Amino acid sequence: AEFENQDVKPSIFDRAYYPLSKDIKNHIHTAIASGKLGSLDQENLKKKIEAWKLEDLDRLFYYRPATERLENTDGEKFLFLHQENWQRRLLKMYGNTVSLLDATYRTTKYNLPFFMLVVRTNVEYIPVAQFVTEDETSESIQEALQILKNWNPDWCPAYFMVDYSEAEINSIKAEFESTKILLCAFHREQAWERWSRSGNT
Repeated sequence: AEFENQDVKPSIFDRAYYPLSKDIKNHIHTAIASGKLGSLDQENLKKKIEAWKLEDLDRLFYYRPATERLENTDGEKFLFLHQENWQRRLLKMYGNTVSLLDATYRTTKYNLPFFMLVVRTNVEYIPVAQFVTEDETSESIQEALQILKNWNPDWCPAYFMVDYSEAEINSIKAEFESTKILLCAFHREQAWERWSRSGNT
């Protein structure tokens, strides 16, 4: 062979032996892509949900993929909800006193709002449902809360703790008219600081 003599080295221009950074990145991308279930993330999620349901028939999922918005037409907005059987049990036990809605967004490449419904148990705070919306509007959050209410018909919290978000507050008011809304301490302090800086005393 050409390199049987160990003193002979391949040319530095031979990218099989001296790959560029982009060559390595392309190989990594190809390896990752080959492990995917399909070319579209939404299709991948649909297949994952089908597999998760087979693992446990008591799991609840709601999935609506986003559709293209054409001229003069409104496409469907993305919505995903998930709740385990044990989460429904904890929500029934602890969720009617205080429920918390914790949102995380602008932290991933997809920029989709991720919400966790949380209750305080006799041990610690535990998520009892989670959902992902396409945006953080009141309408999107309210739709998710409606689905969770249908899954948990006995759920009607006396208090609901939220971030300092008008969208969250308005959606909860629309779904739980008798529920009192509380701001978490962190966002309450932020709201006070903004109010103070605005010149109010």
